[in-house]
Amino acid sequence: MLVATLDATTSWQGRAIRYEDDRFVCEGHGRVTAEDVLEYDRQGHLLWATAGTKSWVVAKADTERSSVVATFSPSSAWNGRLIRFEDEHFVLDAHGPITAAEVMEYDRLGHLHWASGGTRAWVGSKALAGDVAELPSVTQMASKAWRRAAAAMRASLARTERSSLEK
Repeated sequence: MLVATLDATTSWQGRAIRYEDDRFVCEGHGRVTAEDVLEYDRQGHLLWATAGTKSWVVAKADTERSSVVATFSPSSAWNGRLIRFEDEHFVLDAHGPITAAEVMEYDRLGHLHWASGGTRAWVGSKALAGDVAELPSVTQMASKAWRRAAAAMRASLARTERSSLEK
């Protein structure tokens, strides 16, 4: 479904933002959040497909906010990025699925602001239960920073597992 088109106020003029498979997608860029779409509108970059589309996106943004588990802190290279819980998986915005143990490792490193204290405890319990969501293949990821961070995270998790086995 066509949601909006980027207008002449941006270098992305003419690119469509669509809603497909329960996700917003910006042509030539990829997945974006409802909040991203509203930010493009606040900057004056959108031509809405219909008169009611904007209010529908506002409602979607409210729903998305309720799925937020944590936000990366300003001290992190991923400042402001969100970790959401969608379709029974944790998802790091613009990167993809991560495990509960990885979310907790970001917390241990001091990179997260939690949506609530209860959310932190809930994610911790899922990590202890050993969720089995797999990371996307790093060869599929475009970002060099993501590949480095994923490798560091895997190494850290392996050290944690070895340490647990030695106890």
